[in-house]
Amino acid sequence: MVVITGGIDLSVGSIAALASVLAATFLGMGYDPILTMILVLALMAIAGLGNGLAVTYGKITPFVVTLATLTIYRGLAYIFQVGSLVTIEDRTFLSIFAGKTDIGGIYTPVIILFLALGTFVFILRMTTFGRRLYAVGGNAEAARLAGAPINRDIVIAYVISGTLAGLGGLMVTARLSTGSALYGQGYELDAIAAVVVGGASLMGGKGFALNAVLGAFLIGIIRNILNLTGVASYPQMVIQGLIILVAVLLTTMAARKKA
Repeated sequence: MVVITGGIDLSVGSIAALASVLAATFLGMGYDPILTMILVLALMAIAGLGNGLAVTYGKITPFVVTLATLTIYRGLAYIFQVGSLVTIEDRTFLSIFAGKTDIGGIYTPVIILFLALGTFVFILRMTTFGRRLYAVGGNAEAARLAGAPINRDIVIAYVISGTLAGLGGLMVTARLSTGSALYGQGYELDAIAAVVVGGASLMGGKGFALNAVLGAFLIGIIRNILNLTGVASYPQMVIQGLIILVAVLLTTMAARKKA
């Protein structure tokens, strides 16, 4: 959603790490797992709100804002961690975000994925809010003159981004049974790569939730192939960067040809 508006969010990995540490901290203090989930997602929504307000009302470039908050939120994660990894033993929390269901043994993260995907496919295609996001990314001034509340819509997009990054952090935390400020490093590149490979334009106005998920699957498959063939981690980073570059180049060329 952020990319559709013509913005970018580099802070998603740091938000995921902050969510991880806070979840482990709250659970360690004896909080109910459902209450922990609500508190963490609400706080990550506030983190996204901060990004959105700085972009819209602070008139700061999204790249600069989220580059700064990438460092800020990661620093907060280290502050709240206070030392070593925090182990999570709450079985309810672990089963919600990393357990198996009774429906064919499907893992809960898969169910969360499809619920989120269905929700945002519907929002982007079937609601006025979703259509306004495309309008803002396509031509913000035209959208403003048409009466669209562009600042509010952009802020909401960043709030949603922060909330979902927090949700991803909770799932990683449950899968590894620990909370750590080290989680989420490089996630911002994975997110951008998935969106771009899925056909979205970094200039805004183009993109679709399903395509972004398919882009993430494609990158995951490529990464697995590289691991199986024995390619080291550093060359994999080079290859991932090249994938992003080629995808952006192809998208730009297609847009120019269409124009």
